[in-house]
Amino acid sequence: MDVWSGFLLKRQHVKRMFEQKVAHFLKTMRAHWEWPLAMLCLPAALVFFDDFGLTWDASAHVEYGQRILNYYVSGFHDLSANEMGNIRDKGPLFVLTNAVLHWLFGLHPLTLWNFFICLFAILTLPSLAGLGRLFGNQRVAVFAVLALLLMPRFIGHAFINPKDIPFACAVSWSMFAMMRFYHKKRFTMIDLAFCAVSGGLALSMRPGGIFLFLYMGLIGAFWLLQITGAKSGQTVRKRASALAYQTAIVFALAWIIMIGFWPYAHENPILNPIHSMVASSSFDVAYPVLFKGTFYMSDQLPRYYMVWFLLITIPLNIIFLIVAGFLGGIAEQFRSWRSSRSLLIFGVQVWILFPIIYFVGFTPNIYDGIRHILFILPGLALLAGLGADYLYQWMIKYINQPLAAIITVVSLVSGFGSILTMHPYQVSYFNSLAGDPKTIHRRYDTDYWVSSYKEGAEWINQRQKETHKPLQVMIAANRLSAPCAVRYLDKRVGHNTLFQTIKNNRLPDNYDYYLSTVRYGLHRNFPEEKVVHMIERNGILFSVIKGKDE
Repeated sequence: MDVWSGFLLKRQHVKRMFEQKVAHFLKTMRAHWEWPLAMLCLPAALVFFDDFGLTWDASAHVEYGQRILNYYVSGFHDLSANEMGNIRDKGPLFVLTNAVLHWLFGLHPLTLWNFFICLFAILTLPSLAGLGRLFGNQRVAVFAVLALLLMPRFIGHAFINPKDIPFACAVSWSMFAMMRFYHKKRFTMIDLAFCAVSGGLALSMRPGGIFLFLYMGLIGAFWLLQITGAKSGQTVRKRASALAYQTAIVFALAWIIMIGFWPYAHENPILNPIHSMVASSSFDVAYPVLFKGTFYMSDQLPRYYMVWFLLITIPLNIIFLIVAGFLGGIAEQFRSWRSSRSLLIFGVQVWILFPIIYFVGFTPNIYDGIRHILFILPGLALLAGLGADYLYQWMIKYINQPLAAIITVVSLVSGFGSILTMHPYQVSYFNSLAGDPKTIHRRYDTDYWVSSYKEGAEWINQRQKETHKPLQVMIAANRLSAPCAVRYLDKRVGHNTLFQTIKNNRLPDNYDYYLSTVRYGLHRNFPEEKVVHMIERNGILFSVIKGKDE
């Protein structure tokens, strides 16, 4: 009997321990729900990544990654990565990681290219949730993550943009690291290391991310102003000196991390990165950009180009919440500017406003819509989350909490349908401010990276299945964009490229089809040929196919 009682007691003890561990695990998961959410996004990414085509210069970046890998495999002797023109000025971390993973598994470097890009988009979510949680409740975090996932342009870029999505992810983590750094008001070695690693990885994606240290300085100055009234002058001076010293350490460590992945920086660890940063900020190759129905060279666009593009490419309901968050944040700062939330709001303001003011003030060489400031979308989503929380707090004064929560969530998700109907061209989403969808391609560049050529190639492949004669197709493409179609064409289909406006009214007799983007008006070539297929979503035109339709 004693033995049996001991057994029962032991079993009950084990059961209680198990239940406690399960309860603790569930509590942790609820507190850090963003990581289970990220894991849930992975199956969706695996399902959808192959729907998205290849983008304009993806093949060049893949080759760059392969050459960097060869540099390391050869024992630092193969320097061909530094001979690829200005691409050597680009951050190497993403393309190198992609090359290593595909090499390890024996895959073609483009096999999981889009999926790997999406991983960085998914990894942006935990950092954004962490930033939202710093505001003192889970609502801002949940609303911010929802806002980002409901931005069609972010979803579109998440699968096809190897340059700006990884950088946006790294910037979001850097902002989380530095805001957490100041929010804690005590700076440990772990905090410094977190800032250094996140900043170094951002620089490894794009050396132009050096502005993050300007952000760190501006937010630090605001933090020092906040404590000026509460501390003696001598204490503030000591804090300022310590902060400057710590920032210098973070900067030095981040620089070391940056050059560790970069063959070009190995040749001169100080001057070459500086050269690349200058080259990136003063890019001297101008492209024609269609803006409001007029072609401008990319270095002569109106000052408001970027602001206007933000207004016409973010869903209107999200814009409303961003404005609410921005104005509500300013009001909160006026009420209590020394509070920790005021510091967080200032950090978000710097994150968003600095690049916009820079583009308005200096009108640098820009193109492709909001691509060059894609890294502010998580910041805008955080403002939208803050705006949604202000809306919720206002409503619970008049209605019950569950109803207020439902209305707030509906205000966020009301534009979700556009993400579905634009698939897989969410990167070309425009809201109603852009005008009639059927004529948007006459006013703005739509599928500027010709990812729609995949769908065009698949349509031609279907025609090839219907005939025994090998088809011939003319593709409106140059050396960098031709793979966007050629990669997906049936091996029996012959192809050639044409990347200029010509006067011929009809296709040469030996060609069956002409596949063309609407960018640069190349779809107007061969005007007497019949348009046999159009690639569009929601009335927005991306590419056309002209030729025979037998």
